[in-house]
Amino acid sequence: MQAMIRPVALALTLFTLWPPAALAAPDPGAHTVQARVTDATSAPRAATCELSGEDTRKQEHAGSDGLCVFRGLRPGAYLVRATALGFTPNSTTVVISKAAFVSVPITVRVPAAKTTITVSDTDSLLNSEPGNVERVSEQALARQSGSQMSRDLIELVRARAGWLLEANGVLHPRGSEYNTQYVIDGLPVFENRSPGFAPPVELLELQSVAVQTGGYPASIGRKLGGVVELHTRSELAPGLHGSVVAEGGGFNSRRVAGQLGFARSQTAVQASAAVAASERFMDPPSLENFANHGFSDSVQGSVTHRFDERRKLRFSFEHARSNFDVPNEPLQEAVGQRQDRWVQQRRLAFAYQHLASERLVVDLRASALAGSARLESNLVSTPIAPNENRNHREFYLSGAVSGHHSHHDFATGADLLVTSLHERFRYQITDISAFVEVVLPSFAFDKSSVGFETSAYIQDRISIGPLIANIGLRWDSYDFLVRESAWSPRAAAAWTIRRLGLVVHGSYDRVFGTPAAENLLLASSSLTRLVSPTVLGLPVRPETGHFLEVGATKRLFGRAALNARAYRRALKNFSDDDVFLNTGIAFPITFAEANVQGFEANLRIPLAQRFSAALTYSNLSGTAQLPVTGGLLLSGAEELLEPGGAFRISQDQRSTASSELWFQATNRLWFGLNAWYGSGLPVELEEGEPRTADARILSRVDFDRGRLRPSYSIDVAAGADLWRQQSRAINAQLTVSNITNHVNVINFAGLLSGTAIAPSRSFNVRLRYSF
Repeated sequence: MQAMIRPVALALTLFTLWPPAALAAPDPGAHTVQARVTDATSAPRAATCELSGEDTRKQEHAGSDGLCVFRGLRPGAYLVRATALGFTPNSTTVVISKAAFVSVPITVRVPAAKTTITVSDTDSLLNSEPGNVERVSEQALARQSGSQMSRDLIELVRARAGWLLEANGVLHPRGSEYNTQYVIDGLPVFENRSPGFAPPVELLELQSVAVQTGGYPASIGRKLGGVVELHTRSELAPGLHGSVVAEGGGFNSRRVAGQLGFARSQTAVQASAAVAASERFMDPPSLENFANHGFSDSVQGSVTHRFDERRKLRFSFEHARSNFDVPNEPLQEAVGQRQDRWVQQRRLAFAYQHLASERLVVDLRASALAGSARLESNLVSTPIAPNENRNHREFYLSGAVSGHHSHHDFATGADLLVTSLHERFRYQITDISAFVEVVLPSFAFDKSSVGFETSAYIQDRISIGPLIANIGLRWDSYDFLVRESAWSPRAAAAWTIRRLGLVVHGSYDRVFGTPAAENLLLASSSLTRLVSPTVLGLPVRPETGHFLEVGATKRLFGRAALNARAYRRALKNFSDDDVFLNTGIAFPITFAEANVQGFEANLRIPLAQRFSAALTYSNLSGTAQLPVTGGLLLSGAEELLEPGGAFRISQDQRSTASSELWFQATNRLWFGLNAWYGSGLPVELEEGEPRTADARILSRVDFDRGRLRPSYSIDVAAGADLWRQQSRAINAQLTVSNITNHVNVINFAGLLSGTAIAPSRSFNVRLRYSF
């Protein structure tokens, strides 16, 4: 670890002591204006921007990031006008005085009906776009601080309606297991991004986050439980810029991160690095938090070059890794068990965009991923000593053409995904008395395979008066252990009634979801019959289903807005996972069928200029039908193979609520209060007595109802601008999580899961220097 900290510390010192020449007065002709074009939902929009001044006229084109950048400007007043396909043009004025870089927002809106309507800024709270998309503000990104190190993004998404967080940072959107897809700068990421499977995603480089759970465009496929779209900072002001973050807190957690960017002419170069460590990396099975040290580091970078006004190329890379312990139960700690895990990822990506004409855009994207995961157990591990070495290779290529004509914004494209897996796994039973059924004393598996997935789509966004509709058709082909294909029609619409301050929306999604890559070969192998003769040993098949959603958004008093929606999901080959005791290793499984339905509501209240509040509520009910396919079931396999049996899915939590309250006390000081409540997940116990005898944990389980007792957490935060001078600033933030120190049990030991305890009271102090 010292070898990693030294170069990072040196880099941070160079950041701080950078020669003051970089901050010298800008050349009179070296000023830059950046216009960020968004729609009423704060989503970035491709647009054409025109800047005009006394003796200046320039034109720039914004891509999917919505950014137009004008360079080489002199001090003075300018008018910036943005024209986006399917939207009413809008303009704003900007005055350049001393600042070398000025950023201005421009909001384009859907064309109004023939009747003249005055649109105020309150309409920006109404989501008039089809599809269930919630966008996270830049202010929320800057203030986010999770209760555990390196889980900031996960905690940010978990606070949205419909999202549930289970053990070890695994997100579950609307009852889905391991079906969260990340889209980073237009490139999809299909692998599991929870801390036990992949290094964390850093918030430092993110400019915007959008979360979606319904009304998907046809361009998105494969993982459709929920989609998290991330945009990094792709445009910079001329010169050198950066930031340094240092933080630490409870559980001996500490983290150092730095970001550096340089822009000149038509090229921008960015790089970032982070190092973090904690004594509570995973969610432990006991309150004592035995053997739970974790360490992670990452390096990322990108180069963006604009050849001219119509062509842009971006190249990026990422190298990240984590090393952590598997937390012990009290008995395992007493005998000296040590189990270590390593995960690593390397990714290269490029994106090329060409504005072929004023109405036609061509996008080409490609990425290559190399990932690995290892688990090693010492000889005294009990009741089982597993070892794993898994490698994952992935190549992705896509092409798309989008354009505009009359009331239509159309797009068509295709992609190819090639996946290579190599799995080596073995175990040795060290305490046979811990298993209620006959289990193979030792087992070994070693296999490789390559899979191919292709897709094509066509979609159209129609905007006619108060109606906006997305209609699309997608085709997927999956060839990995099994060969299947499917057509997936998609439709979503929103109707705006402005005189009532109301938007009515609905959507239908036909989905084709591919199985999780983690341990897929072993879970689908006939060799699993050796472990338990009752296991079928059949390949894990893709998930198919129908998603329906209806809802409305209503403007209330002042600038407050309420969004409510009801949904239903009907699925076949419903995907889930079989967790291997408390190791965090998971094997994919499917149930024959599942039905999930629920209700969600968001209430956002800007109380005054300095106050804002947000409330979310989710109600979910889901059942699944046996039999089960896949997994590595050490016990309980026979009852899971009985056809027709029904049970509550593990994410069946009837009530989940969260709230946020922010107060800007002064221009430099703010306070925040967050609260979360969950009514309790189902508990499916194995035969015999529970493995834990800790009364504090058992008291959090309602055995009569077969559910965990309700959980809650209250967090408080405060932040301050300690110092600011031109482009330099120092900010501080303090967060105290679970201030009541309530014992929250996330999961309780059952057939398909291990016990996991949520964090106790902890604090986090963050200091940030920007220049």
